[in-house]
Order: sequence, then structure tokens, then C-alpha cells
Amino acid sequence: MKKGDKIVIAVGVAVIILAAAGLWLYSQEAGNEQQGEPEETLNVYDVTWEEKQGSLSSIEGSASDKILGKDVDYNGTITIPVSNIKSITFTLTWEDDHTYGILKKKGEDTLTFSVISPDGNEVGNEQSIGNGTIVLTANNPESPQLVSYVEAKTLEDAERILESNYTCEKWKNEPFELHVNVKVGEKLLRPLKRLKDNGNNFTIDITYTYYEPIIVEGEQSSSATTTEETPYTEELAVGAIFSTAYGFH
Repeated sequence: MKKGDKIVIAVGVAVIILAAAGLWLYSQEAGNEQQGEPEETLNVYDVTWEEKQGSLSSIEGSASDKILGKDVDYNGTITIPVSNIKSITFTLTWEDDHTYGILKKKGEDTLTFSVISPDGNEVGNEQSIGNGTIVLTANNPESPQLVSYVEAKTLEDAERILESNYTCEKWKNEPFELHVNVKVGEKLLRPLKRLKDNGNNFTIDITYTYYEPIIVEGEQSSSATTTEETPYTEELAVGAIFSTAYGFH
């Protein structure tokens, strides 16, 4: 066998080996391209927001306006223990316990009630003479985003998403200041009566409105991330052989 023929045969064998290797690599790549990401199934959880009412224990307090000694105002604080607060209502009731007169009451005291929010803003400041009720309402400037549904794998995941992304914590466990003072209406011209009238008692009732989310499993949805499939045909395989064998890309 001539030397030139041996070279031709060697080159032919090398071409066949390279072509086979190229075909194998190409088939592996084509197979990988045809495999998409695994499909992830999510559940849809419907969310409804219920308005609920809560209350704190009544506050029994007093404020004094002394003829001798220092006046004693009432100063206190309260906190609301829930999230998603919509509003808080402060209701003070009182009645002057020292008045006189038949057709017209005299010596009526004047009571002033004010509330300061945790932000330092005055919720309200009102007066009442003789007796009555003072109602002050604080409306939360922030509120939760009232979404109608969330998507999650489980109910626990849905609850976590709702709590971390759609819950309003403003005013929760933050102090509101309550201030009450009284000015006695009894004149100093009646010193004995004035000494007996040092101030008044009162009651403050506190109620609040807040949102509570209720989660119910709804329909199922699925989302999948896939790659575009590349058809693998004999023509492509042949092309791959020649491109590999002869160095075309």
C-alpha cells in the first residue's frame, strides 16, 4: 500500500471518529434544550377583610382644681394591641357633683379632655360644662392594602405573605396620651362651698375598629418556566457531522 493511500485512510478514520463524537455532543445538547424547568404549582387563596370591634377596660379617673394647694390633672396613656387599626374612639362621661340653683344651675365646673396620638398630633381637645359626654376619634392615616387574593404553595405560606406584605402595624402597641383637667365653677365668694368642690370624677371608654383578614383556598393556578424546544432531525444530525468533521461552525 502506498504511503499516500495510508494517509488518506488515516484521515478518513479520524474524520469518522470526529463526526461520531460531534453527533454525540450535539444529541446531548439537543436533549438538554428540550428539557424545561420543572413546573411549579401555586394555590390561589381568597382574602376577605372583616371589620371588627375591640375595647379596653374603662378608665375611672379624677381631676381637681384646689383652692389650696396644687391642681391635679389626669394624665395617662393607653395602647391598642392589634394590627390593621382603622380608628380609635375615646368617650369621656362625667357629671358635676357640686352645683346649686333650682331654675338655673350655678357653680358648674368646666372639664377639658384632650388626646395626643403616638405621632405627637392632637386627636382632639374639647370642653364640657356641668356634665355631658365628650367623644374624640382618631382615624389611622395608614391602612393595610386590602388585597383580594394571594398565591402561595400552602396556607401557611399565604398567611406569611399576607403578614409580611399586607399588614399595617401603625399604632399597634404605641402610646396615646390622655389629658383631663377641670376648672371649678364655685365662686370664691362662697369659700366653704368652694373648699368642698375640689374637682370631679369621670369615666373614659375606649373602643377601636380594625381589619382582620380571612383566608380561604380558591382555585389552583400553575406557572412554569420552559425553554423553547429545538427539533432534532436527521438533517440536523448530518449537518452536525459535516460541521464537526470539516471544522465549520
